[in-house]
Amino acid sequence: MKKRGDWTVISKEEAYDNPWIAVFHNDVLDPSGNPGIYGHVHFKNRAIAILPVDENLNTWMVGQFRFPLNSYSWEIPEGGGPVGTDPLEGAKRELREETGLKAGLLKPFLEMDLSNSVTDESSVSYIALELSEGRPKEESTENLQRRKIPLFEAFQWVEDKKIRDALSVASLIKLQLIMYKNNIRDYPALLEYFKYFNPGTDIGNP
Repeated sequence: MKKRGDWTVISKEEAYDNPWIAVFHNDVLDPSGNPGIYGHVHFKNRAIAILPVDENLNTWMVGQFRFPLNSYSWEIPEGGGPVGTDPLEGAKRELREETGLKAGLLKPFLEMDLSNSVTDESSVSYIALELSEGRPKEESTENLQRRKIPLFEAFQWVEDKKIRDALSVASLIKLQLIMYKNNIRDYPALLEYFKYFNPGTDIGNP
């Protein structure tokens, strides 16, 4: 038996494995000492999201069909990178592949645990500034649409539930809150803020 916080794991068995996830079945004692089972999914990649903003306060949205939901989704550029590797390199790659953009400044500004009752998946979101445009390079699994829209319209898309993807919603709301709390209304101020932004500090104190 092995303790896992206030849970006790009696036995653990791998039920499924592929290059991206592993699914485990655990026989457990819950925090009250009652026997039960707990299934959890281990993610081999860390989720990475990138919120690009140009000098006119435009951003880029990516549309694609999401197989698990059987529905279409509008999102900020997203992807993943192997756990234990530098997510910054993954952010550069995903931004270039999905939008063709390169960023002179990429700063992490949001970290999250996703669906933490059943998975160990974590995420990091970057803001991308000082952009230069190029040609996107999609993977074979992707069939993407791209839209360049005003950043404040993207905020409205969240309000209107046109964006439902959790990483996109959280990243856009976090940026909106940063801009509101620091009275940021133009690109030069946004760039100045993130040049000195320390991800470990409070939201209003770069």
